[in-house]
Amino acid sequence: MDSGRGTDLAIPPGLAAQIQAAAEEEHRPALDVLRDAMASYLRQSRLQRDGRVAFRTEDLSAAELAAITDGGMDPRHNHLNAELE
Repeated sequence: MDSGRGTDLAIPPGLAAQIQAAAEEEHRPALDVLRDAMASYLRQSRLQRDGRVAFRTEDLSAAELAAITDGGMDPRHNHLNAELE
């Protein structure tokens, strides 16, 4: 597989400007920012393809977080608690 050197990739000027701005904000080379973004995209894409969804808990509202932490198992599965004892 090609390492990316010599590959013709066209990046629209507006997107290139956003990449450069992010690189400057993070004090990193633009290529590093672009590589990290692509790796993240591929990871998320793979998770979605496998039927899994990943998200950061800090992106949740207080109500969503409470629903997850306060939630419990459906009572029909209470018999499985014996497996843990």
